[in-house]
Amino acid sequence: MVSKLRLVLTLCLACFVLAACARNDGVTVSLEPTPLVSGGIGWGVVTIAYARLLEEPSLNAAEAGFARRGQVFELTARRRVTHANATSLWYLLKGQESGGWIQESSLRVHATMEQAQNSPEARP
Repeated sequence: MVSKLRLVLTLCLACFVLAACARNDGVTVSLEPTPLVSGGIGWGVVTIAYARLLEEPSLNAAEAGFARRGQVFELTARRRVTHANATSLWYLLKGQESGGWIQESSLRVHATMEQAQNSPEARP
């Protein structure tokens, strides 16, 4: 009787050990990438020669102003916009003389004003 109990316990233990060693692919969670680890959204440097700033995050929106390559702006809002099966990320810029929405592709995002001002994109 004791040997049967010992055999059953050994088999149960072997099953637990083998189950614990089994390959587990698990669930993959995909999060939105963000270069910012700060309390605010951050600072942006315009990366294209001449960028239109828009009143709304849409290519069809009215113009709110212009920005040139190397200009540094505070980022005050971020919005993901989907149009015709394409998703784009837009940032609201706040500058001393102008502000408006710009697509992420025209901007390099930094966590601090100092990083933005010292980035290669901000140098003429």
